[in-house]
Amino acid sequence: MSGLSRGDRAPSALGSAPGSESERGEFISDINVTPFVDVMLVMLVIFMVTTPALLPLLKLDLPGTQAGATLERQQTGDVNHLLFELAADGSMRLNREPVEREALLAERFAQAAAQRPQPELQLRIDASVSYAQISRVFLLAQEQGLSSMSLVMDQGAAAASTASRTKP
Repeated sequence: MSGLSRGDRAPSALGSAPGSESERGEFISDINVTPFVDVMLVMLVIFMVTTPALLPLLKLDLPGTQAGATLERQQTGDVNHLLFELAADGSMRLNREPVEREALLAERFAQAAAQRPQPELQLRIDASVSYAQISRVFLLAQEQGLSSMSLVMDQGAAAASTASRTKP
């Protein structure tokens, strides 16, 4: 033991690599975090790329900007459509006829989905109906094969609602 203290390493002609056994039988451990950081950055990029693809749960055919012309065609009967109405008390109507149960509604949606050309489902829903009830109708229609859906709203009420929200 020629002048080496317990913490000193003996010089070696080949040197000692990190994590290998030195001449005295002790392990030298150095943590290399570079691979860990590389993996975390790759995972971050993967999540950033895949997250937008996971967001749309309902596939919707959103209405265009010419809503007035579409509404006029619907009123004159030029467009093949189903009109679904959901009241605040939970009562449902399809093409102005009462629908008592969701199972019957699903059956009627499936029949409509089988038609060619497939009709557009128009949803006329009371403003006080919860989002959960609305999404249940959307999902039911989508499960039965209806691909074109739109929301019907009273343009006068929508304008009044917007005006009341913008006033101080």
